[in-house]
Amino acid sequence: MTLAHSSRAIASLAAKPAGVPNDVFAGGSISLARAGRGAVLALRNAEIGSTQTGAVTITNTGSMAAAILLIGSSPNNALSRQLRLAIYADVDRDHDHLIYRGRLSGFASTRAGKLPPGGQRRFFFHLRLPTTGSQADDTLAGLSATPSFSWRAIET
Repeated sequence: MTLAHSSRAIASLAAKPAGVPNDVFAGGSISLARAGRGAVLALRNAEIGSTQTGAVTITNTGSMAAAILLIGSSPNNALSRQLRLAIYADVDRDHDHLIYRGRLSGFASTRAGKLPPGGQRRFFFHLRLPTTGSQADDTLAGLSATPSFSWRAIET
């Protein structure tokens, strides 16, 4: 995603597509599938205060129920520390369904609920570039960040 302050580019960030591995257990299998393709988030030429929203659906196509772990990684730079990330499961912008809120650079992993065989969950991602309230906003010019998110199934 490329972020901009006033009329000049601030940064570039694109959230990589989710990884969804398959696992086989003694009692059956867990297989997670991601609906759709491409980046969950792509914010380009944004100004301070800009927000981007994206969503993705994860389905358990296996024969066993699974607990889901959402894992993220991003560079630890000034842009990632300034960007604010919120992730909701199933119901967008509902506090009871909020699974993470904080700095993009601070997101490592979170439990993302359970999925029965054939079940699915929709995850909503919100990324915001707030102002620092100072000239420090200008230090974000030209920076980039490419976070990635993946889902891991855990046998329940």
